Amino acid sequence: MSSTVLIVDDDFYNRLVLKEFMKGLDVFVIEAENGEKAIQIYEDKYQEIDLVLLDYKMPLLNGYETLLQLKKINNNIKSILITGNFLCLMNIDELNSFNSVLEKPIIFEVLRKELLKYGIK
Repeated sequence: MSSTVLIVDDDFYNRLVLKEFMKGLDVFVIEAENGEKAIQIYEDKYQEIDLVLLDYKMPLLNGYETLLQLKKINNNIKSILITGNFLCLMNIDELNSFNSVLEKPIIFEVLRKELLKYGIK
């Protein structure tokens, strides 16, 4: 059975690149262009979603605010924050809320190793 990953990023091209990478791993991808959409999707499909990849800087809700809402649905959510240069703007509690943090640009071998940690082969 293949894994399912929810990608939450307001940048279409970032989602596209991640989706293509995941397709090569036989991972089913669900996309959300913002935090509110991600919450709607997660409410309906959280039992099917194995991992959530979130951008930090997005309109409406940032990645941390989105994760807090997703944790209200499923406190055992597995999440990876994927961010540009916003690590310096985040406090330690925000960073520790995510299972992993990766910086952009994504090094796909590093992402692959992170996915393996969460059973996504």
